[in-house]
Amino acid sequence: MKTGLHKNIPFKDYLALPYISNSYLGKLAECPASVKIERVDTPSMILGRAAHTLILEGLNIFSQQYAKAPDIDKRTKEGRAALMVSLLENEGKILLSADDFQKIIEIREAVLAHPFAKKLLAENITEQTIIWEDRESGLTCKGRPDAIPAKNKFTLIDLKTTADASVEGFTRSIAKYGYARQAAFYIDGYGAASQNYIDSFVFIAVETAPPYMVGCYLLDDEFMGWGRNEYRRLLTLEKNCREAGEYPHYLNDGLTQIFKPRWL
Repeated sequence: MKTGLHKNIPFKDYLALPYISNSYLGKLAECPASVKIERVDTPSMILGRAAHTLILEGLNIFSQQYAKAPDIDKRTKEGRAALMVSLLENEGKILLSADDFQKIIEIREAVLAHPFAKKLLAENITEQTIIWEDRESGLTCKGRPDAIPAKNKFTLIDLKTTADASVEGFTRSIAKYGYARQAAFYIDGYGAASQNYIDSFVFIAVETAPPYMVGCYLLDDEFMGWGRNEYRRLLTLEKNCREAGEYPHYLNDGLTQIFKPRWL
C-alpha cells in the first residue's frame, strides 16, 4: 500500500497491514522475542475498543460491530440455548455483557459531558490510517489516530480508557504504557505522510468505573522528547533484529545480580 493518508480502511484490515505500529513497538520494548507471539485481547481491551467505536464513530457503526448479550445463567441448559441463539442472531459481532454494554453508554455520556472533550470531538475525522516510511531506519510504519479535529488539522486526539484519569494517575499510565512514545510516533508519522505540520497531541482520558471521571491532557516538550527518543531507539532495535535474523529475549543464560533500586 502506498504511503500517505487513507480513509475507510476497516480496523481488521488495518491490523493486517505488515508495517510497524505503536503496538508492535510496545511489544518490542517489553522483549524482542515477544513480537512473534500472538496476543489475545483482554476484557479491558475489548471494553476500551467498544467505547472508542461508540464515541468516535457513532451508534450506527457501533451497532454493526457489537451487540448486548442476553442476561442469562450460562450454567443452565436454557441459558446456554439462549446464548447460542444470540450468537447466531449476531454472527460476526462481539457480544458484550449487559453490564459492559451499559458501562460503555455511560462512558460516552461522561466524555460528551466534559466541555473541552466535547468541543474536541464535535467535528473530527476519525480512524484515518497513516502509512509512512521512516527515513532514518528505512522501515515502513503505520498509525491510526483516534481523531483529527476537522477545523484544526494541527492536532491529533487519542481517547484512552483508564482506571485513574487524575493527573498523577494518568501520568503513571503514560509512562507504563508508552503513551508518550505513541504521541511522538503519530505526530512524526502524520507529518511524514501528509507533509503537514502537527504541533500537538491531546489525550482524552476517561475512567471505566463510576463516576467516569474525564481529563484532557497535553504532554510537555520534555515528555514528548522522551517519547520520540524511545520510538527511535525501538525502530533501530527492530532494524538490527531484522538484519541479524534474530529477536532475542531479554535474559542472559548466566547468573545476574540484582541491586537495590534507589527508590526502595
